[in-house]
Amino acid sequence: MSLVKILNGKLTWSNRKNLYIFGMMNLIIRRATAADIRSCAQIHIQSWKETYRGIVPDAYLNSLDVKKRIDLWKKLIDDVNSFNFVAEIQGIGVVGFVVCGAHRSPQFQGQGEIGAIYLLKKYHHQGVGLALFNRGFRVLKEKGFQKVSLWVLKDNPTCSFYTKMGGKVKQEQEIEIGGKKLIECAYCWDEIIEPNIFHITSKAEWDKALLKKFYAAVSFEKEGFIHFSDLHQVHRSGNLWCMEIINPVVLEVDPAKLKCELKYESADDSEFFPHVYGVIPVEAVVNIRELKKGSDGFFQPLSYLVKY
Repeated sequence: MSLVKILNGKLTWSNRKNLYIFGMMNLIIRRATAADIRSCAQIHIQSWKETYRGIVPDAYLNSLDVKKRIDLWKKLIDDVNSFNFVAEIQGIGVVGFVVCGAHRSPQFQGQGEIGAIYLLKKYHHQGVGLALFNRGFRVLKEKGFQKVSLWVLKDNPTCSFYTKMGGKVKQEQEIEIGGKKLIECAYCWDEIIEPNIFHITSKAEWDKALLKKFYAAVSFEKEGFIHFSDLHQVHRSGNLWCMEIINPVVLEVDPAKLKCELKYESADDSEFFPHVYGVIPVEAVVNIRELKKGSDGFFQPLSYLVKY
């Protein structure tokens, strides 16, 4: 039985929150806190073992110590120049993280760095890594960095992800781990490209926008901005606020084509959502996506697509 049937279709603010636990993976990217230290330390070690088994010597992987990683994470959480975010799946917990800040390598001085991005293997290829990556890029842009790079072992199977995201290998260096010499690659981005953002509306409202050559939601008149979501947030936004929309469609917008300000804002300084402070030119809408309901009556996550 779906939650809509249980509640007889009456969704208040308090019971809307319960939608999160029904029938889908609900992902939140939020700032890491002291409460996440042990989880991040454990994910750090487990990800190394899942990713580098057969690449890094077994003796080294087997020697990785949770306590030492906890000590490292305590320093990261206390460091005001380290920007740390976790991927949390509601009902499951923290499954990955990204750490970023000013680049530590002298040859990339003045650039931003993704210092670490790790995700439990079970959650690969579901858009979680993309959400973490985009959050890291966005905070670096907010901090004034124009270029970004990261170091990764050449034999790491996730290198293909960085290539898909537009990274170019600009440098290589030899390092030693556990007595074995390995090659480390620097993937570089000469500009930070904003990921596409998403807005749910009705087919009828979009048809009107095509005639006017711009789209403006009701919220723009009331609040001065239009509510948007990142890819992983769309279905939750739909289930919270858009269940009554007839013939819903999702407008996929390229931020580079906007003529007004885009801000990421949060009501409680935890999870951030994109807000557009102006109308949306129809040429900024690069795709119209279908938002489908599952057998439980709720909107399902949009498919994982890489923009680059």
